[in-house]
Amino acid sequence: MAVNISQVLVATLATLGIAGGLRAQPTIALDTLRGSLPAELRIHAEALYAADAVTRADAACELGRLHDAAEPIIPLLVALLGDTTATPLVECRIRQWAGRSISIDLLDDRRWPPTSPGEEAARALARIGRAALSPTLAALDNPIWGVRMNAARVLGLLDDDRAVEPLGRALTDVDARVREQAAGALGRLEDARAADGLIRALDDDAPEVRRAAAWALGRLDDSRAVTPLVNALDDADPSVRKQAAWALGRIEDGRAVPGLIEGLADAAASVREQIAWALGRLEDERAAAALGRVLTRPDPGGGVRKQAAWALGRIEGRAGIPALAAALTRRDPDPDVREQAAWALGRIERADGLPGLFAGLRDPDGDVREQAAWALGRIEDEGAVDDLVATLTRPDPDADVREQAAWALGRIESRTATRGLIAGFADDDPGVRKQIIWALGRIDDPDAVDALIDAMRDSDRGVREMAIRALARLEGSGGPNPNPNPNPNPNPPRD
Repeated sequence: MAVNISQVLVATLATLGIAGGLRAQPTIALDTLRGSLPAELRIHAEALYAADAVTRADAACELGRLHDAAEPIIPLLVALLGDTTATPLVECRIRQWAGRSISIDLLDDRRWPPTSPGEEAARALARIGRAALSPTLAALDNPIWGVRMNAARVLGLLDDDRAVEPLGRALTDVDARVREQAAGALGRLEDARAADGLIRALDDDAPEVRRAAAWALGRLDDSRAVTPLVNALDDADPSVRKQAAWALGRIEDGRAVPGLIEGLADAAASVREQIAWALGRLEDERAAAALGRVLTRPDPGGGVRKQAAWALGRIEGRAGIPALAAALTRRDPDPDVREQAAWALGRIERADGLPGLFAGLRDPDGDVREQAAWALGRIEDEGAVDDLVATLTRPDPDADVREQAAWALGRIESRTATRGLIAGFADDDPGVRKQIIWALGRIDDPDAVDALIDAMRDSDRGVREMAIRALARLEGSGGPNPNPNPNPNPNPPRD
């Protein structure tokens, strides 16, 4: 390569005139690099010197799209790291997400997060790759805070473990914005050597640094962080408490359970919701009673109760059944909570949950009824046959619910359902008829043969093919796999 990047960088970093938040084109003369630049590189490199910050940011993004072909421009991009001028998200990056052919005029800028030329330069350096590592490490010592901050961003994106120790030192930088970015970068690198520094950062004066440290410790998945993160559940800032709960859910260490249970009384709903998620991840039955209380007490909005229902389903303990059933029988005011409660009862798979699920089959919300039918199929209790058949033959106004009821009857495999399933052949939805045939094939009742033969003349090809498979199963010849997994499973998981 005609230009020695390290020599250019060392000669220019000390003289950068970039002040955070001000207009900041690279101070390296473009003529220094121009002799070796192909035409496309030269066009984008010249745009880095534009008076308009959006143009500078878009040019940096376009250079990143060239990957290692943009290596000669590394000194300019490093020099641009300190340009923290806020801009709308640039066209280049929007099109990376939305597709190159879309007209930028069709996109609403307000839906995209802001950026800056320095941030786009950081992303470009990361896309260029390993050649950017040494210059970026040197930039961590630059006197300009924006250069150091965006250098930390680059090092997290480069995914090179040689950056761990320099980033660890950056956790003590005088500027909180640099410390925050260093913590985030260490989280992306997921190297255990960073744990001690990140644990100390949980006591940083700046809440944004403490939050980033908690996130990073969750990414590291290091058990040494459990007690410090539990302590962080008492942080004065709710965003830190929420991030600490997330991290504890990621680490999945049972020592966190008592502290998380106590945190279910947090003043902030967003923290309580995250704690319920964490307890679901840990799947510890010690949390079931507390989660049940959360589910049955009023809470602004339904998010906390919904997450508590999800957690009880993950724990799969019998202790959660009364609260989950009550959410259905007493009809929680939020249908999303009722739907999640039905899902959880299906996960637990105990007959104790049947009364709640029968109430769910009569719920005014179709998604709740569908989920209740799915759960009854999971439990596989013959006591659910009559209610499921009634869902088919009343019939339920929602085809998805009828289809799920047929699936559940097939899972239960009781011949007492045969007559009701055959009656369901009158359904005008081919997906429901197909599911009914699948169920009859599972039940293996000779009384269904004539109906299945008639189904071979159905107007829908998929129904006819399923009838052939079901008959093959009834005749003992096996045939193709009689269950092509038609279960529409409406499970609303949140992992």
